[in-house]
Amino acid sequence: MTSTISEVSKVSARLSRAYDPLLLQNDLSALSYYKFAPNPGPYHNGEWVGVSLIAPGGRWNWAASSVMSLEASCETEITKYTPYFKQIIDDFQCPLLSVRLLALPPGGKIGEHCDGGIGFNSGIVRLHIPIITHPDVVFFLGGERMRWDAGELWFGDFSHPHSVENRSPVTRYHMVLDVGINEFLLGLFPEYFIEKVLSQEVKYIEPPIELSNTKLESFICSFNIPSQMMEHVFNMINRREAAIQQARMAPAVWGQEAGRGGTQLLDGRLIVLVEGKTYCALEPLPGDKFRAVGMPNLTLKFQRTGEHISSIDVTMGDELLTVLPVSSSFAQTK
Repeated sequence: MTSTISEVSKVSARLSRAYDPLLLQNDLSALSYYKFAPNPGPYHNGEWVGVSLIAPGGRWNWAASSVMSLEASCETEITKYTPYFKQIIDDFQCPLLSVRLLALPPGGKIGEHCDGGIGFNSGIVRLHIPIITHPDVVFFLGGERMRWDAGELWFGDFSHPHSVENRSPVTRYHMVLDVGINEFLLGLFPEYFIEKVLSQEVKYIEPPIELSNTKLESFICSFNIPSQMMEHVFNMINRREAAIQQARMAPAVWGQEAGRGGTQLLDGRLIVLVEGKTYCALEPLPGDKFRAVGMPNLTLKFQRTGEHISSIDVTMGDELLTVLPVSSSFAQTK
């Protein structure tokens, strides 16, 4: 079945770009010397693998999406050998957090799951360009059977339950792009779909601002991390380490303990420490707000009482995750 832009779906939309399947597959063939890394997610048996065109620190052997990090996402060496892939990503005039090539072999399965932290209300959406696929690839998203053909550009709302089973004789390859929302991106959507989206809250990715070291120092503080937030932090660290080590992610359990955190200045950047270890860097935004490098939908809003930092609001998209009580700030220790 050939997909058309007129098809109406509650959880997907075909966008106004199309790519040459033969050129896509030609670039894919240039990667025969690259060993694809396991996707660290726990929803498969190790057969779901990938490499990256854009990843934290420019790591090509990275199959995970972007994660909180000291290193910003940038192009990997693979783009030097794949001119058509490079042309495609250069065409996206919006923030590119992560661009991966993900492969699922015949018989491979991706169990049903939901991806958190993406969606129009979080500022980040996920797009797919099928490179090699087959009618016998069974792909469900939000209860709907998806039929996306090679060379098409698709949006999918992966906050809904989704699963894939490759019942075909070929390996399924998709380019998967996590992109920040701006006017360019919204202009790629069909009119009927974007009208529905704009009737709800849409979060845009703000450009960062520059702050002097003196100003950044005023955000140095120590804070307490509630146990439910430590669970989130621990899972993120586990996911990042699994991606670095090219291993599948085992379920992580933090327990019921609260944790300790803080901010410090390092090489002109504000960084977050958790239990004394570096967690991620922060990018400054207007209004005493910062976002996590690698995950711009997660923001920290510093609240002040006079000169002192009194608390930090941690928000994912438009959802307040927690409020971190500050135990001491730079202003108190001067």
